[in-house]
Amino acid sequence: MKTAIITALAGALTAVPVSASPESLRHRGQTGGQQRQRRAAESIQAGAVYSTVSDDITSITGTFRVPDPFAPTAGPTSASADRTTFAVSIYVSLGGLAGEASASACANTTSTLRAGIDVFWDGIGGTVMAPFAWYQFGTPAENTAFGYAGFGVTGGDLVRITATAAETGNPTILIENFGPDAKVASGSTPRESAPPTYGVGDNLGASLCKSEASWIVEAYWLDEQPRVPVALANFTDVTFTELAVKTKSGKTGDATGAKLVEINLAAQGGLLTKTAASTGGLQVKRVLGGA
Repeated sequence: MKTAIITALAGALTAVPVSASPESLRHRGQTGGQQRQRRAAESIQAGAVYSTVSDDITSITGTFRVPDPFAPTAGPTSASADRTTFAVSIYVSLGGLAGEASASACANTTSTLRAGIDVFWDGIGGTVMAPFAWYQFGTPAENTAFGYAGFGVTGGDLVRITATAAETGNPTILIENFGPDAKVASGSTPRESAPPTYGVGDNLGASLCKSEASWIVEAYWLDEQPRVPVALANFTDVTFTELAVKTKSGKTGDATGAKLVEINLAAQGGLLTKTAASTGGLQVKRVLGGA
């Protein structure tokens, strides 16, 4: 069944009814250059951004275990732990990184293709909410996001995401779930897999930016006025493995050749992540104030 646009993924620093599901809240995964410039001292994203100028990126892949979220126990947002929905988004992206403090290698008029998993902690009920799998495409202004219809995922599942920009034919992004017992994705049979169910081929086309790709943990923007990021959940370490970027010339890269970024939000306590890259791997830890 064709899936409707995602109209929310987590609450802000205000109360969210316990009956509200993640799908009923607003998720804004992309922002324009003007928003990036206004908040240049802050960043909503942690992870690694791989950029190339003279060689098109043809694919990016990354595997991670879905983290367990919980309420912050220190910092400004901990005071609202019993009345706020906390969230964190983990995704793989081909195209411009929207929301990063520094300028993206891709123009705002180009498109991005990404997919990921959002996890939530319900501070009202004191429980973990069901993770949500989604994909997104288009320019920052279009901000078109959809859920993967019928794709099941829980904390601890091993998930692989692959975005491909073929020289001929439509770009695509595939999400695969190998379950909680799988150690690696390579050579394993996924328990479940899902291509985009709507829109990517017809609406993305030649506008996809092939100069940038990334593995990201994000405190995404909420669709509110004034704009604020979601209250970032505490989370068990997110480790991207089996990750690679491939280019048109045949080059293969990983996070060691990428720019590392961190979530830094003054209203939530300052530096909120610590990122480290190694050959074939990338780890993002949740911290507070650089501790």
